[in-house]
Formats: sequence, C-alpha cells, structure tokens
Amino acid sequence: MLDTNWDHPNLVSFIVMREPISRSLAGDGKMMRKYPTIWDKAGVAKNGTLEDFWQFAQEPVHNNNYALRILSDSTCCNGSNTDVSYLEEAKEFVSRFTFVIDIACLGDSLQKLADVLGIELTQNTKSADSHHQHKTLEERIPYPKVLNYLKEKNKRDIELYEWSKTRSILECSALEQQKVPASDSNKKVP
Repeated sequence: MLDTNWDHPNLVSFIVMREPISRSLAGDGKMMRKYPTIWDKAGVAKNGTLEDFWQFAQEPVHNNNYALRILSDSTCCNGSNTDVSYLEEAKEFVSRFTFVIDIACLGDSLQKLADVLGIELTQNTKSADSHHQHKTLEERIPYPKVLNYLKEKNKRDIELYEWSKTRSILECSALEQQKVPASDSNKKVP
C-alpha cells in the first residue's frame, strides 16, 4: 500500500473496519487451532474457561491493537500504553480511502457503495449481513474481567473504530433503528 498513489483521480478505494474485540473473536484457522476451547472448527464460539479466555486475552498479535498496527507503524502497539500518535497516523491513513465501510452493516454498506458507483450487486453480496449475526461481546466473553482487560488493552484500536464509524458510508446504528419493527417502536419506555 505504500506505493499506492492515493491522490490518483481514477482511484476508488474502500476499507472495511470492524469492532476490535469482535474482530479478534472472529479468529482464523490458526487462532481456532491455538484456542480450541474458545472456537470450534466452524468458528462458532464455545464456552471456554476463565483460564482459556485469559490465555486468549494475552495473545500478542490479534489482541494488541491489531488494526492500528496494520494501518500505522508495525512497531506501534504496547497494549493500553500505545501512544496516541499511532492512532493519529492510522486515522490519517484511513482518511485517504474513498469509502469507509463498517462491517456491522456490511450488506447495506456494499449496496450503498454499489449505488454510488452505479454497479449491480449479486444476491449473495446483498445478503452479506444475514450470515454473520453474532452474540454480544458480553455473551461471547462471559468473564467481565477479561472483557474489560481486552477493552483497555485495545483502547486505541477501539478509538480508531469509533472514529471510522463517523466516516462510514452508512451509519449502522441509525440503520438498525430504522429496521426496528413498528410494534417495537411503539412501545413506551417506562
């Protein structure tokens, strides 16, 4: 990416951003083999013990400001002590992309991108969100101490993600509110 002419008038680029703890829980083949009590072979969350989750939380690559490391200096990350300058460097880099997409509403975002670019999406792309419904972080990591530790350790990555949502082609939270069934939206809150 270093050789990319980001200012070229014909360049259209996009980056997909994801909530950092959710991203680390998505795992990959290597992570599933390394932490078999947390995921099964299909990547479905299992009920690991507190010790299993602590071991996972200590993972030095996937659980240490991963996106920040990819988008800024690879030597940046020092857990909760990661310098804010790396966050600013990553923000500057993300700003160079034509479009930012939040994976939380991937299908709708890809449709919006297709509309802007004047292209037709396939049916598989249109239903991208329907295959990736996850439990909340609290349900996936049933140990509050571990989850709080991961949030603190990855706070710069979380800040980057929260900032990226303000630049996203769609605001996923607003989209979710629009999808609330009429019967739910008419309920009065005590």
